[in-house]
Amino acid sequence: MKPPATRPQFSSQAGMSLIEIIIVIVFIGVALSALLNSFNVGISSSVGSEYLSVSAQLANYKMEEIKSDKAAHGYDYLDEANYPQETGPQNFTGYARTVTITAYTDYKEVQVTVSHDGTQEVSLTAQFANY
Repeated sequence: MKPPATRPQFSSQAGMSLIEIIIVIVFIGVALSALLNSFNVGISSSVGSEYLSVSAQLANYKMEEIKSDKAAHGYDYLDEANYPQETGPQNFTGYARTVTITAYTDYKEVQVTVSHDGTQEVSLTAQFANY
């Protein structure tokens, strides 16, 4: 007669328990959520810098236009009435551009300010003399 079959006895336990697997899954989930959140912050700061870059370009474009107007029309043409406030200049929606001209005794100070919804505004300032 054969002896009854018995289970083999292991000296050490192999594999992982269900609790250990759950702990690893939770740890990986927390790590991935932190990683994905850092991507979100990076993307939003990239968009903000794009808005600032476009604002700087729009301000520079307007300042160059004002310099050209002074050369073509003369010093007295530099007046705020000739440069009304613009919204969506050059088909850039969400942007606003203003020109402020302050007259002093010997010169005029021109400030061009461009802003976009929710971002820092960009200002350029130049002085123009009557020569």
